[in-house]
Amino acid sequence: LSMRGRIKMRLKEYKGAALDFDRAITYEPDNPDHYFSRGMLYNATNEARKAIADFTKMTGLAKDDPEGYFHRSMAYFKMKELD
Repeated sequence: LSMRGRIKMRLKEYKGAALDFDRAITYEPDNPDHYFSRGMLYNATNEARKAIADFTKMTGLAKDDPEGYFHRSMAYFKMKELD
């Protein structure tokens, strides 16, 4: 489901991608890749708060993965709420 969501995201089928990522998270709630992918979707659709929430969840599951921290900071930058 996550891979299908990524394909839909590249095709700019954002609603379908969101549904796929939501389902993937339902089936595998401890998989950080699903939160990362959905966070990227939220960044692409200018939903920074949702992106931050997903990147925060992702970094909680994969503390050593710098991608989540980087993209979360970029979402904060979009919101102009830098700490």
